Amino acid sequence: RLAAIARDAGMLYGTRHDDTPAFKPHMVDINWKRYDWRDYLRKVEKWRPVMAMVPDYETPEHRGRMVAMARQLVERGVERVMVCPKFPGAVDHIPDWCLVAVSVPTKYGGFLPSPDELRGRRVHLLGGSPQTQMRMAREYAGQGIVVSSVDGNMPAKVARFGDVWAAGKWREVYIPGGDHMEPVFEMSTANIMSAWRERQPAQLPLF
Repeated sequence: RLAAIARDAGMLYGTRHDDTPAFKPHMVDINWKRYDWRDYLRKVEKWRPVMAMVPDYETPEHRGRMVAMARQLVERGVERVMVCPKFPGAVDHIPDWCLVAVSVPTKYGGFLPSPDELRGRRVHLLGGSPQTQMRMAREYAGQGIVVSSVDGNMPAKVARFGDVWAAGKWREVYIPGGDHMEPVFEMSTANIMSAWRERQPAQLPLF
């Protein structure tokens, strides 16, 4: 139900490869801690997403493997291959036909390449809050870095606690009755899309 609400708000749908998709996914992420690459490729072939990820690029020794995996996704029809760098200098190794997937810093981690590495590249922001993503997109735009897409599941996570995203931050709202998750999530997705259209019109559509 939440996926349908987000889609109705104008968001594109994404899922992780070890989840059961609610709709045909525009993007398929990978569980980088636990995955079977052959299984991931089979699901990419079946679902035919526009965007897909290779496992995190964590050490220079994996450069050849990273490029080979990216090419395997292209061979299966993926238009936008994303690679997440996890060490200084990694962006230079990522083919220019790939998006650089930047892990937005949260309490769970994250790694930010230097702006000099990202300049001139197309970037996808992985996770984080809407306000952090919007701030990073503005800052990157001023440094010659194009944020072409974002993703995140925070609105769904906080909706269960009755928090809605409005006017640039999370706010607790009271909705009478029992189940408040869906109406709160619907308000958040509408507000998030409205804020992106207002602040970053040149960079839509964002996912």
